[in-house]
Parts: sequence; structure tokens; C-alpha cells
Amino acid sequence: MVDGNDTAIGVRVLVANASTIDGAATRLTAQWFPRFGASYRMLDAQNGTTRLDTSIVLAAPGKDDAAAILADLLGGVEVRVLDADAPVEGGVDASEIDLVVVLGQDLAQAVPEVPAATVV
Repeated sequence: MVDGNDTAIGVRVLVANASTIDGAATRLTAQWFPRFGASYRMLDAQNGTTRLDTSIVLAAPGKDDAAAILADLLGGVEVRVLDADAPVEGGVDASEIDLVVVLGQDLAQAVPEVPAATVV
């Protein structure tokens, strides 16, 4: 459970690498997210279709609260609406994905440490 709130439990998250650092999305998916236990259901990391300096979280309809929690855990990144134009290779289907972390250069260079208070 994240931060005493079950809003994020079972939320399907995809991380897309929009940085110049090869494998960054895979490492974030495999190394950082598991520290939250079963809260997030991580999907296979993908490549982004563009490069971003600043990471963002894209939220499917109805997933605003879960997106806000995740954005906060990632250091306060911006939350935007997930739509068909999401910068992910192969596109995304909002019926199959709840949140997309578009991993920019900022977080790819320094994955934030997991705050001890958020892990149960």
C-alpha cells in the first residue's frame, strides 16, 4: 500500500523511456516500483516516440487520484491526460493502461529514492 491509501492498488502502469539513457524505463520498472509492493501492476517498459527533458505522468479517465499519488512519489512531476497521442511506441489503449510514466532525462539520470514513510 502506498502512503496509507489504496487508490493506487492494482493500477496498471507503463513506463516509456523518453530519455537518451538506454534501458532507463526497464530499470525504473524493475528496480524502483517493486519497492511499493503490490500497489502498482507494472506493465512491460516501452520506448517513447520523442525525447523529453522533464518526466510526466499521463492518466487515463478516472485515474486522476492515482496519477497524483504517483506523480508525488516521482518528485512532483506534472500530470496530464492520457490520450491516443501518448508518446509511446505502438501507442496506448486507455482501456488497458491506467497510467503512463513518460520518463524524461530528469528522472532517467537520477531515479528518486523511495521515501521510507511511503513503503509499508
